[in-house]
Amino acid sequence: MKDVEDYLTKHSLVCFVHYRLTADYPPNEHTTICYLYEIQIVQEFTKLGIGKHLIGMLEALCRRINIPKIVCTVLKSNVNAVSFYKTKCSFMMDESSPDNFASEDSEECEYEILKRVVRS
Repeated sequence: MKDVEDYLTKHSLVCFVHYRLTADYPPNEHTTICYLYEIQIVQEFTKLGIGKHLIGMLEALCRRINIPKIVCTVLKSNVNAVSFYKTKCSFMMDESSPDNFASEDSEECEYEILKRVVRS
């Protein structure tokens, strides 16, 4: 821990990933997945490929411990995030996303649940 403290006194933290290994949604609740809660990157370091690299690192971790997919929730109104996940990182709508269960007369959900299948 001393090494980390020494590093942070000399450098600025520019990004981090917050994730959790957790049970998948029913009916797959016996499968462990990686739930990506957030990626944060300091504004002046965006658009440099750091986010895509972080997703790649997370996928490598999942591959190593046999986790089949990475899942995240994204607000539909956050067009930059939707584009990042779907276009740059090959995420697609997960089976558990609310839009998969919506009826014609229900209101559209403000978010969707995306997944990236971990390649072996």
